Amino acid sequence: MNRRNYLTLITSAGVTSIAGCTAEQPPEPSSDDPAPPDISDSADGNPEDYDANIDDETVLELGLQTQKAVVDITYGRGGGTGWLIDDTTIVTNSHVIQAAEDHDINIELYSGETITGTIRGYVDDMIPDIGALAVDLPDAADYNTLTPGDATTLKPEDPLIQVGHPSGIGRWAISVGVLHAKHGRDTLLSTVPSLSGNSGSPIVNTDGNVVGLTSGGTRVRDPIDYRDTDEIFRDYPTVQWTTHNPIGTVTDHLDNW
Repeated sequence: MNRRNYLTLITSAGVTSIAGCTAEQPPEPSSDDPAPPDISDSADGNPEDYDANIDDETVLELGLQTQKAVVDITYGRGGGTGWLIDDTTIVTNSHVIQAAEDHDINIELYSGETITGTIRGYVDDMIPDIGALAVDLPDAADYNTLTPGDATTLKPEDPLIQVGHPSGIGRWAISVGVLHAKHGRDTLLSTVPSLSGNSGSPIVNTDGNVVGLTSGGTRVRDPIDYRDTDEIFRDYPTVQWTTHNPIGTVTDHLDNW
């Protein structure tokens, strides 16, 4: 199984690879590539046992604010979720854009406008699974950018809100869960419902600041467009643990590209 076509999720049994975003197949990884971290000891219990202590009105307010920063990335037969960290940069996963080198990269903004982007950089071995696109936004474009928060201050059971394009659920879908554990400097483990297509989604804290980048998901039913709706997901079918890269790790890599 080529792990570049798959996302890493954490279950109580350990690290599990499951179907990922709709990405074309990059070159096979080298046998020297480092393995994903084993954080199985952190994934105790069941994600459904942890309820986010945050009301729907607050989740919706934060989610709608975040939606305007989220974009839909497509190229060839690949794509995924991304988000604007500033007026010229979209953050996403490395595995979302690695195979896009020889393609036109199309980016749909929340407003419905479509622009093109170019690869700014990505982590070759996907550890951590971070990539970025450079964009030139139209002057009149209606969008938000996400302000980096401080993931180091997150505590277990802190609420986290995500916006992305979960396959089989829809686009610009809002989901909510809690932080479950941290593993070292580069991995957050949460109960935020994530499916295939959430690759590259932002997670924000209750201040509306982005604290992580999602790299896990699964697959379910026919898609619906959730822009300008009041739908909030506290769970998805076949929920599993979700992994994220902390925002500090993301910005460190952006500084090098």
